[in-house]
Parts: sequence; C-alpha cells; structure tokens
Amino acid sequence: MINTNQKNNYLSSKTDNISILGKKIDKYSPCIRSCCLDENDICLGCFRSMQEIMQWTNISEEQKKQILNKVELRKKQVK
Repeated sequence: MINTNQKNNYLSSKTDNISILGKKIDKYSPCIRSCCLDENDICLGCFRSMQEIMQWTNISEEQKKQILNKVELRKKQVK
C-alpha cells in the first residue's frame, strides 16, 4: 500500500515534462496504450521500436530524449 507521501511524490513526478521539438511530453513513457506493431516492430501507438519499449525504464533521460526525437520523425513519415 502506498502512503500519502509516496502517493504525492508519484503524482508530482508524473507531471514532470520535457520539451521535444517544442512539445511537452511526459518523460516517463510515451505509451498511449494502443499497441500494435508494424512489419518493422514499430508500435503504431507510440512509434517506438520494440527494443526502445523494452529498454525505456532502464535508460537515461538523454537516451529517452533521443528516442522521443526518433518518435517524432517516425510520426511524420506515417502522415
């Protein structure tokens, strides 16, 4: 069970954002819970590769920013 202090820390940390290409993005995960992989193992919901999804919780903030930049480029290619 989460105590009140832990809950407040969790909730406040979930509102932390980073800016990628001028957009505010949740730094904890770009997942939108709409997973479907294409033929290249890229999720059509968040546009991360399967590898990037699996690594997400174990990589640095800088690596997350790099992935999010790739995500933005992938989104543009689909449109």
